Amino acid sequence: MVKAQIRVGEEYALRERPVPGTALQRVRVIQRVRQKWKVVWIEPNPGLTDYVESVQLIAPWGEHEAFLKEEDSRRRLRQYNKNIGYREDSALTRAVEQVFESASERVSFWQGGILYGTPEAFERLKARAAVEFKSPSRFRYTDRRGEIRLPFDEAMEIAKAF
Repeated sequence: MVKAQIRVGEEYALRERPVPGTALQRVRVIQRVRQKWKVVWIEPNPGLTDYVESVQLIAPWGEHEAFLKEEDSRRRLRQYNKNIGYREDSALTRAVEQVFESASERVSFWQGGILYGTPEAFERLKARAAVEFKSPSRFRYTDRRGEIRLPFDEAMEIAKAF
């Protein structure tokens, strides 16, 4: 999490190693000490107190289930992109990046071949490109902040329409 979003007294999901797929632990932040956070464990080691970095605090505890669901959706979307031939270093990927960078509609195309933005930004983008989305991919999803995440083939379809 971003340091400015962390609040003393609140509970958070923690990962000792911030690697997707590793287990979440439940902690409460006690105080900020230098560049670290002093926390007390609630689960799995009740009462244990230690110091952790901001990056280890993954999400507010109340959002941990939604976070895990979103993480799984992101993993499946990246795997789908890989299966359809997405490559980070291809000329096609660079071309798609340039289209969305030039579109200036507050949508972003980033690593893993995922296009994301707000529903409003996608509506403006569709109108400008004069394209109707075919049936949405089953790998498309909306994250906890309400942003839509599209797979590479849908991003390429929109880019071609421009």
